[in-house]
Amino acid sequence: MTWCGYHPKMTSGLHEFAAGLAAAVIGRRERTGLPMTEITKLELAEMNSLNAELRKQQGSARKEALEGLSLFVGSVFENAAKRDDVPFDVAIEEEVRAVAALIEPMEQESKRIAGAGGTMAGLAAWVARQ
Repeated sequence: MTWCGYHPKMTSGLHEFAAGLAAAVIGRRERTGLPMTEITKLELAEMNSLNAELRKQQGSARKEALEGLSLFVGSVFENAAKRDDVPFDVAIEEEVRAVAALIEPMEQESKRIAGAGGTMAGLAAWVARQ
């Protein structure tokens, strides 16, 4: 199994995080008056810079957790920025929902693959196809 099994609080927690992330982005837009495209560029540049600096530091579980979270947020921002069908804050929440919707099926696929003698490489390939 990938994360000790599945529990619905995993996805509800991501939904809460997405709502907070969207609110923070809106807040930054309101504080700065910058267009959302510019805020997105700034946020991605800041996250990339942070991750580069974190990789230079000696490993710790918290450092790695924050780096993973920053990679997650950066991916969400990049995917949301590609969309022009909804406002950016809505796209953020929809992107996180799309990731969250994969958690339970991924866990089920993990069990199926493990039962068939498969590996995490097989699970990663499954994820890439989603």
